[in-house]
Amino acid sequence: MQLNRSALVSVLVIVIVNPVLHGAGVENWPKWRGPHGDGDAGEQQVPLTWSESENILWRADIPGEGNSSPVLYGDRIFLTTADHETQVQSVVCLNRSHGAPLWKTDVHQGNFVDPKQVHAMCTNASCSAACDGERVFVTFMNDDAIWTTALDLDGNRLWQRKVADFESQFGYGASPVCQDALVLVAVDNAPDNVLVALRADTGEVAWRAQRPAFNSYVTPMVFRVAGQDMVLLSGSNSVAAFQLSSGDEIWATETGAQMAVGSMVTDGERAFVSGGWPQRTTVCVDAATGDVVWQNNAATYIPSMLVHNGYLYAVTNDGIGYCWHAETGREMWRKRLGGNFSASLTLVNQHILAVNEDGVTKVFPASPDELAIVAENELPGLTRATPAICGNRIYFRTDDGLFCIGE
Repeated sequence: MQLNRSALVSVLVIVIVNPVLHGAGVENWPKWRGPHGDGDAGEQQVPLTWSESENILWRADIPGEGNSSPVLYGDRIFLTTADHETQVQSVVCLNRSHGAPLWKTDVHQGNFVDPKQVHAMCTNASCSAACDGERVFVTFMNDDAIWTTALDLDGNRLWQRKVADFESQFGYGASPVCQDALVLVAVDNAPDNVLVALRADTGEVAWRAQRPAFNSYVTPMVFRVAGQDMVLLSGSNSVAAFQLSSGDEIWATETGAQMAVGSMVTDGERAFVSGGWPQRTTVCVDAATGDVVWQNNAATYIPSMLVHNGYLYAVTNDGIGYCWHAETGREMWRKRLGGNFSASLTLVNQHILAVNEDGVTKVFPASPDELAIVAENELPGLTRATPAICGNRIYFRTDDGLFCIGE
């Protein structure tokens, strides 16, 4: 349902910025963790220091609450949000240049699950949107089911599909992923665990793959591995690869971690996964065969990891940072960062951004030699969303609003 646009989102413009995007690097951030689903924003001219009064180009209020990350395409920003008082789940669209509201579309009203069945760290808008340049796709838990909805870029509903029934234990947080005219949705919720591919234009089911009967919360990722496009998905006591075109399982390997939240990453030869219950483990598998290459007993659990130039970087929920040699698993360094972490690691201009829940971002070079903090930057508000970085700007969502950072 299309609502009044002017009164729904307020925006404070601190600095008027040139709407023309400039510089090399990623220009769109169309899905969770960016264009390649790996948190790598490439070489961009972004500041490494910021605060409420430094390098803030604008700040926008966002109605409701949500842990979802901003998604950017063209001149628009898309965010999912939920109002728990009115039980409305919505998509908000902002102008990318100055944060002004463009539209807000309600996707579901009513039928929220019992709050006792949603973890305190989860919300009814924890899934990030995805955009293919023509449509915006969002996934919500509502009415004891998982639903995927497609909107056009002006917020008009195109289709809506019930993906699977869902009996909430802690909530739902797997974001949709669009690739090759498909929208991938993972519902790992025992006993009906499925990975589903919907046709982006119609919402019809292209294929459906069964998953092991355990609860997990991981977003599927599409990577080109061993010469073919694979859908990689961890959690539910396994790590598995599926053919993107058909959903046929290529390989599956047990990991010992039934519950996982962070998405997988790959260097093109190996895939890396971490899980936190009942077994704490980080596992490296051969991406072509699924064979375990190395394994340890560290667990990031919620934050997704980052692989760069032959090394794997991670931060745990309780703030311990790690660097491992990607091929051998040899620990290069381990250091406490401070604070609790839900946001996933992001890489820009050879620097890693690690954002804790207090809104403090630790910035350090992506180096196996040591963890050397070069900046600590703080923004107000509880922060569980992962930042988006594109067009030489960093976009942070906290419960105090959406911040645009740049020079």
